[in-house]
Amino acid sequence: MRLTRQHRTHPARPPANAAPWWRWPAAAPIVLAYLVAYLAAARWEHLLTQTVGLAPWSPRAGLSLALLLLLGLRFTPVALAAELAAGLLLVPGSRPGWLLLDAAVTALAWAATAAVLTGRLRIDLSLRAPRDLGRLLLIGVAAAPLAVALARAGVTAASGSLPRDLGGTVAAWWAGNAVGVVLVAPLLLALVARCRPSGTAAGQAAVHHGLTLPAALDEAAWRPRRGRVETAAQVAAIAALPLTGLFLPAALRPPLLAACFAPMVWAAVRRGLADAAAAAAATGLALAGALALHPASPAAEVADLQAFLLVAAGATLWVGVLADARAAGIERGRQLQAVLDAAPDSVATVDRTGRLLYLNQAGRQLLGLSRLEPVAGRLLSDLLPQLAARLATQIGLGPEQWTGATTLTSDGRRIPLGHVAVAHQGPGGRVEAVSAFSRDLSETRRLEAELAASAERLDEQRMHLATITTHMPVALLVAGVDGTCVRAEGLALASLGTKAAVLEGASLFQALEGHDQLVGDFCQAAAGNAVSSWATVGDTVLETHFRPVVGRNGKVKQVIGLLGDVTEQVRAEASAADLQARLDALQAGRDALADAGTVRTLTAWLRHLEIMEEELAEGRPVTALGPVKHTLERVLEAGGDPSGPQAEDAEVVLDGTSVEIVVDDAEVVEVAEHDTPTAEEAVADDAPVAVDDPEAVVIEAGQPS
Repeated sequence: MRLTRQHRTHPARPPANAAPWWRWPAAAPIVLAYLVAYLAAARWEHLLTQTVGLAPWSPRAGLSLALLLLLGLRFTPVALAAELAAGLLLVPGSRPGWLLLDAAVTALAWAATAAVLTGRLRIDLSLRAPRDLGRLLLIGVAAAPLAVALARAGVTAASGSLPRDLGGTVAAWWAGNAVGVVLVAPLLLALVARCRPSGTAAGQAAVHHGLTLPAALDEAAWRPRRGRVETAAQVAAIAALPLTGLFLPAALRPPLLAACFAPMVWAAVRRGLADAAAAAAATGLALAGALALHPASPAAEVADLQAFLLVAAGATLWVGVLADARAAGIERGRQLQAVLDAAPDSVATVDRTGRLLYLNQAGRQLLGLSRLEPVAGRLLSDLLPQLAARLATQIGLGPEQWTGATTLTSDGRRIPLGHVAVAHQGPGGRVEAVSAFSRDLSETRRLEAELAASAERLDEQRMHLATITTHMPVALLVAGVDGTCVRAEGLALASLGTKAAVLEGASLFQALEGHDQLVGDFCQAAAGNAVSSWATVGDTVLETHFRPVVGRNGKVKQVIGLLGDVTEQVRAEASAADLQARLDALQAGRDALADAGTVRTLTAWLRHLEIMEEELAEGRPVTALGPVKHTLERVLEAGGDPSGPQAEDAEVVLDGTSVEIVVDDAEVVEVAEHDTPTAEEAVADDAPVAVDDPEAVVIEAGQPS
């Protein structure tokens, strides 16, 4: 991974001297506990030195290394201060300058060790993986204590107090620091890991980001829970065996050390690294206490005890971390099985002979098997013959994947299946098993068919729309709410003075500049309102419809506009209105002409009566036609002026002859001539009687209907 130029650090990892996210809240308690424990350990070492001549192991080395690993290199001055304070309190006659130099060398050595472990090697401080524990033992137990011992020997030689056996003293210092690191540092790291919100790196990141993970992912979930009886037995064995050395002679104490290894391994196998470290530290304290209370040969016993604790503690820690790794693997297997059982696809694992090793719940449902029916050992060919035949030919596919499709016949129904097969290789690269992931493709095929039908209908609709926009004077506009045109087509675009290729991708506000009506309608539609109106563009009249397209979130996504050229329709409607006006005028003229014809008819009759009057004047009384003339004049006046008095029906008898003129709507309808009834008939019929002239003319005028 390439390092960044600015910080020269791994882009996904913090720098080595940076404290993790959880360190700072716990810094004060950890520092306080460290100082107290460091001074107590220094006092304990001082007492052992006074009793047996040399402390078998130094807890201060493990305390300093654990502090710098947990809190970071910024706390190196704390380690320096603790070492200096211990020297001043326990060795009052020493010179402060040499004590300060010795404390500085020791603190810098442990700081360098912590920098290598957390910076270069990037170990996981919870020590879940054997690799992390191995690096800690290699650097923190082997190399760092040796460097500290050599540096302290140099300081001692410079101060003028060089011991007589320098090699033995340096070896004793190295062994004491190494045992202190192996007994204390893993214990403290494991305990802090247990106290964290989550013991895994994924858990740390989840808590850092405010997330939570299942309990199965937490490190504490990897630890097997044991009964109280077993716990009590382990504690008794770890404490009793070292104390037995108080009552044994010196010759029998070496076999006792070997016996003390058994309960340590027992705790490591059953409880993992944290309890293994606790068992090792308790055994070391008990053995050192027994040695101080009943020393026989102090120098030889200290060397034997250091060698035993270094080997036994290292082996115990290694067994504990392997137990943790095994428990973690089992837990991950359970999690994986739970995930596979919850998967909607069928998952089947077969060995090289084609026998089932695992089948998840979806596979059981697909094959019609019950939830608890055993399937391990059954031949895959009995359940999925087509898939078994394919996998038999793919058993040597190695790390590659195989994909294919088969058909399962169940209850007379053919079920299409899609498969993905992955080979699992053994230690020698030989394929030991194959896992096949199968999916029922029935619903997928149905959806694909529906999608194809929908796509075909969509193509047809697009073709219909293209036909309409190509041959009809309409235009289609589709634009976003910001005015960016997405689609434009149709013949009516020519009336806007633009083309589809120019509009698509451009802003409608710029393309429709000068057409305020269209821009206003678009803005209303973008606000969520449907608008229909008319717009005049030059000599062209457009009928416009703008509609908003609302998404599932309730917001307007697009605006669809439909423009129709209705210029010819408007012109046709104007021509029709003009023709209707002309027709109304002609009808009025016709009515006027009809009224004028009635007047002429009556005038002609009036003139005819005047002529008749002149002719009758020669031999008959002139006044006989007077009533007829008077009636016609009244009819003429009524016909010429409809608002004037209307002519009434009248009957005129002249010389015994009845002339009947019927006028309807000021028009002469009928003129008839009949005999005049006798007096008796007239009396019987209520008819007028002519006394003087038997040949009177009767004229009857009727009111208009």
